[in-house]
Amino acid sequence: MLRARYLEPVAAQGPFGELILEAVAAYLAEDRNVPRAARVIPVHVTTARYRLRRFEELTGQSLDSTETMVEVSFALSARSEGAISVPRRSSEAWTSPSGKPPQSTSSDRRS
Repeated sequence: MLRARYLEPVAAQGPFGELILEAVAAYLAEDRNVPRAARVIPVHVTTARYRLRRFEELTGQSLDSTETMVEVSFALSARSEGAISVPRRSSEAWTSPSGKPPQSTSSDRRS
């Protein structure tokens, strides 16, 4: 259902659809901050905005909607990982494929 709503209309655009999904994923990972998302990809801010707008046009959904953002997040995670999980911000610690954080050692802990 989420795949049909969010991914298939964009994927139908071919290689440009992949660029759109990359922009949406970066936008999500950077807390919906377009300039930071543009730097991560990297593209000009105007290009990132255009790709986000095309996503909205192709899916008929607004990226300003919290419900849309949650569903897109799940759809993108399922697409890239093969299972549903919540994407992590680029500034957060890495998690293993099982979704569990890596084990910390005593040297990792603050006193």
